[in-house]
Amino acid sequence: MKTMQNFFRNCTSLKTIPTSFKIPSTVTIGANMFLGCTALETLPDTFVIPSTLNTINHIFRGCTNLTGDIYFENDPEMDIGATNIFLETTKPITIHSPASQVGQISNIPTNVTVVIY
Repeated sequence: MKTMQNFFRNCTSLKTIPTSFKIPSTVTIGANMFLGCTALETLPDTFVIPSTLNTINHIFRGCTNLTGDIYFENDPEMDIGATNIFLETTKPITIHSPASQVGQISNIPTNVTVVIY
């Protein structure tokens, strides 16, 4: 599988993601994966955006109940398209990212805190 684009899009009853859920290393496109998942509240601590994803535009857009921590895999070679990934979110979200990825994330809203590691 190379794409998970629109995988859970507009799944308005999705509240949590199982801890066993992992994005396969073969996936390169994750755009709109959770777009419009308005009931999604948190992601498990084990959820990591892998370095193989090179397109994650709008991945969490419209996830109005999403809060908590989101981790990016530590890979200095990671090159991502990350436009508006948190657009239309309102609750506190913390992203943990290597410095090399932070500059690739555009339009970070005020409810999102970035922690560089």
